[in-house]
Amino acid sequence: MSQILGVRFQLNADTMKGVWQLAGEEEGIPCVQLESYPNDFVYTEEPRQREDGSYYFHRLTDDELANRHASLTRRLDDPWKLLQDFTAIKSVDDLLHFLNATGHFCDPYADPNIGWDEQPDWLFNAGDLRYAVTDFWEAQELLAQMLLSGRPLVELDQDYLPDAWLAVFNGGFHFRIKKILGDYVAEVTTHETLPTLIAIAQLKIIRGGKFRVCKRPDCGRLFEYETRGRRENRYCSHLCAHTDWQRRARKTKVEIRDERIQFGYGHYKKTR
Repeated sequence: MSQILGVRFQLNADTMKGVWQLAGEEEGIPCVQLESYPNDFVYTEEPRQREDGSYYFHRLTDDELANRHASLTRRLDDPWKLLQDFTAIKSVDDLLHFLNATGHFCDPYADPNIGWDEQPDWLFNAGDLRYAVTDFWEAQELLAQMLLSGRPLVELDQDYLPDAWLAVFNGGFHFRIKKILGDYVAEVTTHETLPTLIAIAQLKIIRGGKFRVCKRPDCGRLFEYETRGRRENRYCSHLCAHTDWQRRARKTKVEIRDERIQFGYGHYKKTR
C-alpha cells in the first residue's frame, strides 16, 4: 500500500557555474556545448610551487574548500520554479538562456589520467559536453511524465539520453531527517541542475501533489493544483486565466512558436 509522506522537506540545491553556447548541428538538430576548464572545479588538493620551483599537492582545509565552492557555484533558490521554467522552454534561445542562468546541467567528468603538468586549457574533448537540444526536450518529456502521471519513476529508453543523465534518473536522491523549530524536516541536497529537477519532481509527487498543464496555449507551464472546496483550476496563474479569457472574448488568434514540435516533442499529455 502506498502512503503519502506528511513530513516537510527542504531541498538544498546548487550547481557549478558554466558558459553554454551553440555548437553547430548534427543531422539537422542544433547542439549546445558547455565550456569547462580545470579552474571551474573544486578539488580537495591543488598543486602549489615551492621556492625551489618544484611542485607539491596541498590539501585544502575545510574553510578553503567552503570558500572555493562558494565562489564557483550558484545556489538554486527555488527548485520548483526551476522545474516549471525548464519544462516550459520552447526554443533553443530560451534553452541557452536557462542553461547560462543556472550552470552545469549534469555532473561532468574529467580524465583522471591527465596530470597537472599536462592539463590542457580546454578540460574536455570536443563532444564530451556537447548535447543535441533534443536531449533536453527528452528530459522535459520525462519530467512532465512523472508529474502528470503521479509516478516518481519513469521508464527510460537507453538510446534517448546521454549516459550520465540516465545515471541521474536511475540514481535517486538521499535525505536525512533534522529538526527545525520543533518540526521534523527531510533535508535533501543536490548538485547540478538535472538532479535538482528530478528530486523536486519526485518530492512533490511523494507529498501527494496533483499536476496539470496550463490551458493557455502559449504558456504550457506545469503547475500544482488543488480541488478541495473550489473548482478545478486549469491555469497556472490568474494572469494566464485572464489573458485567455480576453482572447476568447475578442476572438484573438495567437501564433504559437514551439521549436520542439519539429522534432516530435512539446506535446505533454494531460491524461498520462
